[in-house]
Amino acid sequence: DDVTKKQQRSMARTKTLIQLATAHGKATAMQDWRRDRDRINHRAALTSTLCAVFGLTGTMCAVVQHELILRGVDPLAFSVNVLKGCNSLFTLLCIGMLVRYYWLMT
Repeated sequence: DDVTKKQQRSMARTKTLIQLATAHGKATAMQDWRRDRDRINHRAALTSTLCAVFGLTGTMCAVVQHELILRGVDPLAFSVNVLKGCNSLFTLLCIGMLVRYYWLMT
């Protein structure tokens, strides 16, 4: 009778440990997006879209800056400097997205 109670307690603990391990495995699998190809492809598509948006926006800033200078605006004017800063910012963001895309695909 005493052995049976010990066995039952031992089996209950084992069952609890198995449930915890299974729950932990499921939680880890759900959180680990790096093993889910669909989620990786979704993030890669979003990253490439952001890269294109940042690149085009930076290019448009450069075009507007160039047009302002051609129209006779002083190259050291505040508006031209703001466009230069925006161009630099969008270039850095684009490079960051390219690096992120590289790491997603490797």
